[in-house]
Amino acid sequence: MAYSKGGSTTTLITGYSEGEDANIDYGRNTYLAQTFTLDVETALWRCRFKSWTICGDKVYHYDLHHTDAMGKPIGAPIASTTLSPTGEYWFSPGRWRRFDFDEFPKLAPGVYALVASVPTSPSPLCYSLRADSTASAFTQGKAWRSTDGGSTWTELANQDFYFEVWGYIPPPEPPPPPSLSNFSTRDIAYTHLCDGFKITVTTDILCHLYMRWTTVEPQYQTVPLLRRGISMHGDRTFCFVAYQDNEQEEAGDTLVHTFIKRNWPICETRYFYFWATVATQEQPSTSPIFHLHFDIIFQEFIGTLSNRTVYKTHGTWNVAHDAPVGAILPNYDAPNYFIFAGDELTVSFWIYRGLLFFDTSALPADIKIAGAFLDLFVEWHKPTAPGATPWLGITEGVQADPVVPANYGAQLPYTAVGGSRIISTMIDGQYNRIHFDEAGLAFIKPGGITKLCLRADSNINDSPPGLGAYYVRLYSAQKGTPYQPKLTLCLPP
Repeated sequence: MAYSKGGSTTTLITGYSEGEDANIDYGRNTYLAQTFTLDVETALWRCRFKSWTICGDKVYHYDLHHTDAMGKPIGAPIASTTLSPTGEYWFSPGRWRRFDFDEFPKLAPGVYALVASVPTSPSPLCYSLRADSTASAFTQGKAWRSTDGGSTWTELANQDFYFEVWGYIPPPEPPPPPSLSNFSTRDIAYTHLCDGFKITVTTDILCHLYMRWTTVEPQYQTVPLLRRGISMHGDRTFCFVAYQDNEQEEAGDTLVHTFIKRNWPICETRYFYFWATVATQEQPSTSPIFHLHFDIIFQEFIGTLSNRTVYKTHGTWNVAHDAPVGAILPNYDAPNYFIFAGDELTVSFWIYRGLLFFDTSALPADIKIAGAFLDLFVEWHKPTAPGATPWLGITEGVQADPVVPANYGAQLPYTAVGGSRIISTMIDGQYNRIHFDEAGLAFIKPGGITKLCLRADSNINDSPPGLGAYYVRLYSAQKGTPYQPKLTLCLPP
C-alpha cells in the first residue's frame, strides 16, 4: 500500500460494502460497533458508516476503542469525534456519512472497534446502520450491539456493517541526523618504520579521520576580506594538488587514529592534513597542514659462525616436540652448510629449530630502533603438507654459544612470535625477507648478542602437522658471501 499522508490523499485501509440487505437500529443507550484488524502500524483519520435516521436532529458520536480477546470493545476511547445532524439522510437505504478524528491516532497492529452512538436520541431505535446480515464475507472483524450504553456487548453473528477506515501507513522514522561539529587535532606523534612512518593522531571528539597528502608543496593565495566596506588583510587559501586520501586503521569513530605509511621513498617530504566524518557525515573543519621528511639509516649485521640447527625425531609428536635434549646437525651438511627450520612427518616426526647469532654489541644499549628485517638465503623450501598454509616464525633465542643439545628443550617455552612469513611465498636461490613486528624488536639486544630461533608454526603452536613436509633449508654463515643470514636494523637519523 502506498504511503500517503492526510487530507484527501489518505488511503483506504480497510472496510466492507458487500451484500447490503438490512438496517440495524440504534439510539439512546443502544450502541453499535464494528471491529476491524490492522496488520501493521497505521495512522487513522477518516471513517465512514452508511446510515440513515428516523428521528434526526441529534449529534452523532463516534469512538475508536481497543478490543478484548473476544473482539468486544473495551476501555476508554482511543479517539472520539462528533458529527452534526446537518445533512443527515432520512430514508432507507441511507447514504455514506464520514467522520474525521481531530488527530491521526497511530495504532499498533491489532483489532480495534468503531463505536456509533447517539446518546441524546429520544428512542433506542431512531437511527440505522446499513449491514450485510445474511452471510457476511468480512473475516477481519465482527459486528456488536450494546443495549446499556456500551457497558456490555453482544455479537451480531454473521453480520457486518457497511464501513470504511481511511488513513495511512507511517513510513519508517529516519535516523537522527549526525551532529555537525568541528574537530581539532590535540596531539600528533610519528614513529619511524624501516620504510615510512606510523602516524598517531588524537582528536577532541569521536570521529573517523582521513589523511590527505601530497608530495607537492601546497601553494596559497590571499583572499581579501571586506569589513564595513574596507578591504582588509586577506585570508590564506591553500591549494592541494595531486593528492591522495588514506583512511585511518581503526574502524568506526575513535579518539585515537592510526595511519601506517609504508613505501615512503628516502628523502621524500610529504605535506598532509586531516579531514573527518562523524557517523559517515563529513565534518566542516580540517586540521592544520603538516609536513614530514623521511630519512632512515640501515645498519646490517652478518650472522656469526656459531649458528646451528638442533633437531629431534620420533614416532610420537609429544615426545619429539617436548624433548629436553635434541641433536645438533653435524658439520652443517658440508659443503652446503645448511640451517634447517621447520617440521616434517614421514614415518616419524622431524622437528628442526634453526639458531642464529648476530653480534650487535657495538650498538649503544639505549639506541632507538625503528624497525628490522631478517634476510635468509633459501636454498630449498618444501611446503607440501596437504591443506596447510605453513609459516616460518622468528622467536627469541636462548641458546648457548657454542650451541649444546640441551638448547633444543630450552627453546620450548619461548613461543612469542616477532615476525613470520608463509613458507610457500619463499623463492629458492635468493634472499627472502622477514620483517620484525614491534614484539620482535624486543628480541634485538643492542650492546650484546642478538639470538634468534627459526621455527615452524606447528612447532610454535604445539600442533602436530599432517603427513608431508614444510620447512626451509637456508645457508649458514659458514657458506660465506653472499649466502650468510643478515639482520638489518632501521635507525632513525
